[in-house]
Amino acid sequence: FVMRTGGGGGWGDPFDRDPALVARDVRVGLLSPEEAAAWYGVALTGDPPEIDQATTAALRAHRQTRDWIDRGAPQPTPPPGEVWNVDAPPRPWLAVR
Repeated sequence: FVMRTGGGGGWGDPFDRDPALVARDVRVGLLSPEEAAAWYGVALTGDPPEIDQATTAALRAHRQTRDWIDRGAPQPTPPPGEVWNVDAPPRPWLAVR
């Protein structure tokens, strides 16, 4: 089977994301300016929002350690077009409470 999910956490440190792309996300309504500053370290001003370079540099220079994401242990997966049959779920397995 194929499983597709909506959304996702992205890849890499959010504070390394191109500020122009964060500004675009604010302009199209995906983020608020406050979320851009808190989550990506990008300060925006004006309408339409434009990058405040000095404040963005300061936010990114004083960022907190971003250890709130637990990516878990890597799991082996089959390459495209190949199917693996398993006798039991991999360890560790998802625990839902």
